[in-house]
Amino acid sequence: MRYYFNHLLSALLIFTISNHVQMVSAQTVDVYSTNFDSLNPGLALTGQDGWKTNDPKGPGEPAGESDGLTRLVLPDGATSRAAYIGGPYRAAYPPGRTNVMLWPEINGIGATLKFTVSILIQPSDSNGIYSESDTFAWTFLDDTYNPMFSIAFEPTDNDPESRKITVLNENGAKVNLEEQHLINIRQLYELEVLMVPNGEHVSVSANLSNTISEINFAILNLPACSTNRVTGVAANWIMTDAKVHGNGIVTGFGSNYMAFDNYALSTDNSVYVGIEDETVSESDQFVNILATICDPIDEDVVIKYKTVDGSAIAGLDYESSEAVLIIPAGQVSANLKVPIMDDSSNEENEFFSVRFSTEDQKIKFIDSEITVTIENSYTNLKPVIADQTFEVQENSPKDRIIRVIVATDPNEDTLSFSITSNADPNGNGTPALRIADNQLLVNDSGDLDFEKQSALQVTVTVSDGELTDQAIITVNLNDDREEDADGDGLTQSQEEDIYGTSDTNVDTDGDGYADGAEVTAQVDPADPNSFPNEAPVIANQSFSVDENTANGTIVGTIATTDANQDTLICTITENKDPDQDGNEALRVEGNKLLVNDSGDLDFEKQSALQVTITVSDGELTDQAIITVNLKDDREEDADGDGLTQSQEEDIYGTSDTNVDTDGDGYADDCEILFRSSPNNAKSVPAFKIKMNVLEGNRLELLFPGEKRTLYSVQTSDDMKIWLSLEKLIIGQGDTVQEIFSISRANSGYYWRVRKE
Repeated sequence: MRYYFNHLLSALLIFTISNHVQMVSAQTVDVYSTNFDSLNPGLALTGQDGWKTNDPKGPGEPAGESDGLTRLVLPDGATSRAAYIGGPYRAAYPPGRTNVMLWPEINGIGATLKFTVSILIQPSDSNGIYSESDTFAWTFLDDTYNPMFSIAFEPTDNDPESRKITVLNENGAKVNLEEQHLINIRQLYELEVLMVPNGEHVSVSANLSNTISEINFAILNLPACSTNRVTGVAANWIMTDAKVHGNGIVTGFGSNYMAFDNYALSTDNSVYVGIEDETVSESDQFVNILATICDPIDEDVVIKYKTVDGSAIAGLDYESSEAVLIIPAGQVSANLKVPIMDDSSNEENEFFSVRFSTEDQKIKFIDSEITVTIENSYTNLKPVIADQTFEVQENSPKDRIIRVIVATDPNEDTLSFSITSNADPNGNGTPALRIADNQLLVNDSGDLDFEKQSALQVTVTVSDGELTDQAIITVNLNDDREEDADGDGLTQSQEEDIYGTSDTNVDTDGDGYADGAEVTAQVDPADPNSFPNEAPVIANQSFSVDENTANGTIVGTIATTDANQDTLICTITENKDPDQDGNEALRVEGNKLLVNDSGDLDFEKQSALQVTITVSDGELTDQAIITVNLKDDREEDADGDGLTQSQEEDIYGTSDTNVDTDGDGYADDCEILFRSSPNNAKSVPAFKIKMNVLEGNRLELLFPGEKRTLYSVQTSDDMKIWLSLEKLIIGQGDTVQEIFSISRANSGYYWRVRKE
């Protein structure tokens, strides 16, 4: 639908909005508000006492200056702004439409707009004649006087008591609403229309309410800055049955009125800055971010901004930035650039944010943070490899690295290399070269023979997993007489010119020694019977010998070896002397280990001896630990108590290392002789004397001698007078054995032992 405003505007009562913008501080401005109190919604408008038309014509007469508009006349004769449009048999021009435009008394509209009006739709006559041909609407006009959108109240089919809410776009086409809404006639409604900046557009919504109901509905989205272009709000009476007469008069029949009052327009004069999300290709150098305002102002708009990481990371995907953006006075936009970094990686799209702020209270942001999406610009390009030439010494060993193969990839992809055409000069079935990662290696040293073929050529293919490239790799063989081809420490020239050895055989004479090692040792590398001295070898060894074995007894033969079959000398470099008598336990004669001090071979004191043996070939030495394990001699009397170990352990149950097992002060053999228990401290020998006549007129006298007790031996002829022998005996807790000669001096018939 279009509205034609030409010379006929003078025939209408017109209210318009000036499109001259003067920026003021951000605030809400009421355009003006009128009084609707005098209206009686229970009566048709023609029956209202206070309402009077200022149209002088009667029904059917030519149109007057204010066709279709009636104002409320107040008691004091003043005219209210409350008005209505519609009525029976009115003339209208353009055909079928009467427009009444409201003219707010402000200097301009800001970024937001709120329009409110009280409306009432009712029959024009008290009998309620109904017409299906008239529609009432509120239309918002831009600065070219073209409609931006309309909110209309259309008749409903066969229901004179209700109206259908519809929304028309700038072309007059109906906008689809989520839900169909109806209003009732003869009821007073408050209509509120909001226009608010929202991202890239202006959102329009409406609310229609009365004392018993409320209707909210979104209308549509308008282009950004549409609010600043609003210049008029028109109340429209649309008659679809209008008729054009032959005299040029246009008439239409209507039976309804829309009365309106309390119309007000408010606006926010803040300066709204619009900044939109951006998408940029990773291959672009910059992302351009545009900040805009709807109309220029007389001062700079200062905006602070800083970048914030998201999945995109500053320094890797973009350059971090924190600065000030200025929209100069008199201009409506400014541009900032953030550098983008192309990492050539195949990855998901990434994003970062830019946050905006200002210290100017009149500046507002539609969005204070935007998102910049970096689209992955990865395009796979094939890797590149050029023909290359390397050098390697002939006869180089297997797995020797020749060189690193050079290839590049524009996408920095991981590359793999393969030999697709190899060489095998010696025909043994083993390819001459191989590849490990990006390194070219010798695979068969037998193929690297300068005298047979001085260069090898192979074809190498490089792949990024999808695309490939090929090149010819040439490997030139060097006949280097200063190289140690066989790794024996001698150059080819030394081997061939000085020593007469092979530069490809590490051991020319086959004696087990490398040629270089033989030269270092000053022996002949070409003579298998001439080789370097090696140290003799001796291993740790163990021998066994009986305890108390006599000195000079051979314990064992010391085992040694010498690769050169040199004469070896063995010495004890660390000996043992358990009894601490100054005589070492063992000695070496030749390669024999001998007992040197049998007293050190005491099983009961130390069951094994360890000595360190050093073997020498006169130049080099080796050492080993020799262990001599002692065998226990069970027939020895270790503790000197007159009993063997086997007797003590097997017969009497006594200790062979303790002369007095039960600690009662009597030696074990004494207790056995005098029939007391050697294992019971309370059992001690009874004092008895045993006498034995020996050959040669000798007498053996035996008795148990208590420790630290003095005894004298006496004789008597009559058992009355006893004579003591001169010798006093001190008891040692053992059997006292005394032997006396029987002679005239001591030939008495009676003998006795007496404690002193």
